[in-house]
Amino acid sequence: SDVCSSDLAVRAVAGNGGAASQVQFHDALDRAVEQAEDRVIARWSTRAAAAAPLAFLGSTGNQQTFLGYCELREIRQGDQLCAELELSDEIFFIAKGSLEVVKLSASGTVRLAKLHQGAIVGELAFYTGEARTASIVAVSDAQVYVLHKADLARLRAECPDLAIAFDHMVIRKVSHALTHTNKLVAMYR
Repeated sequence: SDVCSSDLAVRAVAGNGGAASQVQFHDALDRAVEQAEDRVIARWSTRAAAAAPLAFLGSTGNQQTFLGYCELREIRQGDQLCAELELSDEIFFIAKGSLEVVKLSASGTVRLAKLHQGAIVGELAFYTGEARTASIVAVSDAQVYVLHKADLARLRAECPDLAIAFDHMVIRKVSHALTHTNKLVAMYR
């Protein structure tokens, strides 16, 4: 009954015009934020569709060579790409589809991020050799390129320039993430 009275109150404040028809209610803040995020992504979908997970390599030839060192993995909606606390020697390049980074907490599963075509994920466990800090689950059917440590070693020996470009991309990605985390920590001091 509280939801219904809240619904009526918000619609009354919004008025009977177009604004009232755009008001939506969700069972959790996370779902409301997710819907807003999906709307923004949909507006920029032409840019998102053009994103390539290996754009850091430049030419199509370099990208095709790099992919020769990767495994293409098909992930079905709802399936797990990797699990929290699992040791791994893989890094992932999302070629198609959407995935979520989720973490188990005392109150259930918490979504940390939504990943789309062009995203690269799993670099920390890949380089540190430590356990994964979260799980990755497919929101839709997806195609993911997987690079194993052994294949990176082979790439370093056979195509050192591509391996260096890969390392530089990971360094930039981790640096950006650390900068973002530092800003968040500073906000909560």
